[in-house]
Amino acid sequence: MAQSPSRPDRDAEAADPREPYEPPELEELGTMHELTEGMAFAMLDLSGLGPSSDRRLKQAFEPVDVHDILAKVAELPVEAWSYRAQPGVRHIGPMAQDFRAAFGLGEDDRHIQAVDAMGVCLAAIKALAGHVQERDAQISALWAEVEELRAHAPQG
Repeated sequence: MAQSPSRPDRDAEAADPREPYEPPELEELGTMHELTEGMAFAMLDLSGLGPSSDRRLKQAFEPVDVHDILAKVAELPVEAWSYRAQPGVRHIGPMAQDFRAAFGLGEDDRHIQAVDAMGVCLAAIKALAGHVQERDAQISALWAEVEELRAHAPQG
């Protein structure tokens, strides 16, 4: 007998497709919080800007190689374009097919989900921030070396 994902403390009976559908009693549905938590992955948050990003709604976490992502971003074609239905409105970005081929993210190769685009951008930014820190350390070391050489250089 399977357990209900929103109410693991209750057994869920398998529905017989030959039986007519009978809606559950109200108390079997659980609290509004339990109902909305189960559906939140597909719903926009109140700001309307995107899907919920609550850690509790996610699974299968794994680290990413931000340097590999940066290298793929560097190779990703980015163009200015218009939708055929809106020829006067310009956009800039990659094609979904190229994005899918580079990163393997999303449901298909016809759409780029905002959450995936943001994740790729943040990973690339994180890799760039690491490069900047490395360069800053190298520059500081070189300036210290220059100052040391100047201090020991003959005057005149």
